[in-house]
Amino acid sequence: MMSLTLLFKLKQRVFLLFLIFLIPGLAIALSEAEMLARLEKNPNEREALVSLSRYYNLPLKWVHTKILADRMVNTDRDDAEYEKRLMLAVNLYENIKLHKDAVKALSDHLKKNPENCNIIKALGRQQYLAGNYSDARYWYDIATRNQPASLDGWYGKMLTLIAMKEYSNAKQTIHAILTRDPGNATATIAMGNIEYQNRRYKSAIKHYSAAYDSPEAILGLGLSFHKTGDLNQAKKYLLLAAEAFPENNEIKEILKSLNKHDEKSVTKQINAGLFDEKNLLKKNLQLADLYEKNGKHLLAADALSKMPNSMNSYDSVVKIADLYAAAKSHLNAAKYYELAAQHSKHPQKENMAAVDSYIDGGNFHKAEVLLRLMQPQDEEISRRLAKVYFATSREEAAIRLFQKSARQYEALAANSNTEYNWLKAADCYLDGKLYSDAERVLSLFKNSSGTELNADDDGIISDKKLSEIIEKKKKLSERNVIKSESLSPELDKRIARLYFETERYEDAISIFSIYPDVAEMQVLKGIAYMKTGRRDNALLSFKQALKVDKYNEDARKGIDYATYFYTYDGQTSSTLIDCGGYQGKRIIDSYALEVHTDSFLGVIKRSHTRVKDKIPGSYNFSEDMLAAKIKYDFRSDVTAQFFILSLRSNDSFCESSKPYGIRVWYKYSPKWTLGFETDSSSYNGISARQYDFSADFHISEKFTLGGGITRTALEGSALRARTPDKVDSYRAGLTFVPERRLKFNLGGWYGERRLYLDSESLYAYNTSDLYEGGWDFKTSFRFAPWVRGYFSYEFAWFLSEWQAAYNESIWERYYEPGQTMNKMSLGLDFLY
Repeated sequence: MMSLTLLFKLKQRVFLLFLIFLIPGLAIALSEAEMLARLEKNPNEREALVSLSRYYNLPLKWVHTKILADRMVNTDRDDAEYEKRLMLAVNLYENIKLHKDAVKALSDHLKKNPENCNIIKALGRQQYLAGNYSDARYWYDIATRNQPASLDGWYGKMLTLIAMKEYSNAKQTIHAILTRDPGNATATIAMGNIEYQNRRYKSAIKHYSAAYDSPEAILGLGLSFHKTGDLNQAKKYLLLAAEAFPENNEIKEILKSLNKHDEKSVTKQINAGLFDEKNLLKKNLQLADLYEKNGKHLLAADALSKMPNSMNSYDSVVKIADLYAAAKSHLNAAKYYELAAQHSKHPQKENMAAVDSYIDGGNFHKAEVLLRLMQPQDEEISRRLAKVYFATSREEAAIRLFQKSARQYEALAANSNTEYNWLKAADCYLDGKLYSDAERVLSLFKNSSGTELNADDDGIISDKKLSEIIEKKKKLSERNVIKSESLSPELDKRIARLYFETERYEDAISIFSIYPDVAEMQVLKGIAYMKTGRRDNALLSFKQALKVDKYNEDARKGIDYATYFYTYDGQTSSTLIDCGGYQGKRIIDSYALEVHTDSFLGVIKRSHTRVKDKIPGSYNFSEDMLAAKIKYDFRSDVTAQFFILSLRSNDSFCESSKPYGIRVWYKYSPKWTLGFETDSSSYNGISARQYDFSADFHISEKFTLGGGITRTALEGSALRARTPDKVDSYRAGLTFVPERRLKFNLGGWYGERRLYLDSESLYAYNTSDLYEGGWDFKTSFRFAPWVRGYFSYEFAWFLSEWQAAYNESIWERYYEPGQTMNKMSLGLDFLY
């Protein structure tokens, strides 16, 4: 009796579980049927499409294809035309990557006709495309047995075996194909690919050569010759292959390395003086071309500009201008665009390019003069003139011009309803920061064009995102603003810019998310994430941009920025300075706080110095320093820095000092950065002023060579020294950054300097001593993105002027004025 009761309860629970799983299944089935019925009435009903997209786990644009394929499969299976409809449906499934659905449909039909070889081969293909290689091989084996004369089955088997890396069996299959069709290009190339994969490059070349007319064979020849070291042949074939496969990154990388090899070779030949004047000219032209191909646009432009008669040809002058523009040497580009305009029958285009270069280079006066000389004064000229007004603080005039241009474009758009005029009107309003008008125009364009701003147009948007978009669309429509999700990329760019510049970053991000395959949009998405403090999301966006465009510099900079940029930087360091018997040892404990933004740096630093054995047998003393520094980027090429230090000690022999100064950097070109600094200091009865000129040459991303000259003028002294009132010192240094986390700097200087002030590290040595030379080594390493350690060592020699003066006053050598200084620092930065 007990067992019957237990059995009844068990059946009860099984039935409940059955209901739990059945009822939702019925609900889903009913939901699918309901949605399909609604689409029958209205194929574009948004809600039904979105629901089915989520149910099928398909991008929105593929839903109708799935529905059509299902209908073709589920029609009368006994119809004589059914197999044709089935194969069409299989092609549709294949196009939307529903290989499982294709396999099911084919398998169902095969049950009625097990010997149907077309269905068998189609099953092999779908299993192969789905990555089920064992199943694909099973069906292709049947196909080749049943129809040994048909090459389709052999092709499928060959590709499947290669995918399974069963190269020996794949070769046997290739031989079977070549026996039936000698000289078959597909099989010959496949054999070459197998030999290439197995590093038998000479054999691969033999097979590829037999199918030379095929682009795949040409690519294989180029890659194989490169592996064998025959660089001339490799370049010949890879240049041909690049025309057939313009997006192939492997070809780009190899050609880039080959061009670098050629550049070194040609440079070596030219330097060896192996050519007469005529051939030397040809080699210099070849070298300029190689510079351009290797991305060295500045070197290419410089080389072409020095060629004889280079200024007599319109094409050569434009080429030079374009290269300078690519190198971001804007002022040089502007000069050559103006020269090109003199050779042109219609100079407006070249003059406009010159204006753009002058604006980018910061020479707004020259840009304005050129714009006013250009006729007729059209909308493009007005827009550039407005940009000049904005840059030169004439905002009211700029806004009037932008507004005038925008209204003219808007009037044209109202009559013609063309996308160009609508978007130009929006651009003018955005440039003039007239955001409400820009939003109004974009809304008018959307409504007038009938564009429904919907969700993902490229098939890479999640189900969760689809539901978020629907909710957002409802909210946006309630607020009567333009919607984020558009079918027009050009419209989306303007809407995204509007949101970004008005700090509606979430709305901007929702647009950028629609375009995962557009590198520019992903870079902007990363910046928007950084603006909202989501560093991890920003990194993912920048990395996505690099997936799309391997060479995107903005994406690379964005990754560095997201990884290493922190707003706050807390620093602590300890420095030991040993001046021997002159001043013993001093230990400096420093603490600093830095605040960073994109264009601003603020630093507050405090240091406490303890000096031991200043004079043997004398007492110790301490010194405190409080310092501040402000650094600001006024423009992309101009940075200024102001700093002030306040030093106080408890030694009556030493007076307080307040060195201060200002420094300006000017980025003359991508390679050159120039700097100027002026400082003033008064310490221990001596006043001095320092002037410093510097130049940094960026050899490459890893190496920077720097140098400069410093002049120090003595303005007043309580001690009369034997040294001159004006002294100069010279310095040079090399910075090496092997990777983003690691940095080395080796430098030295020689000459004489009275004011030894380090404005970057915020520290000053007193001007009562005359420094005569020295060298230093610095390195830093990031242990993690948020913590960095650094070490530096410095050695210098100097003359103690007060000791020299004392010796002179007593007519004997009581002191040894020649002194040395050893300085070693260790520090840590904590970023957050």
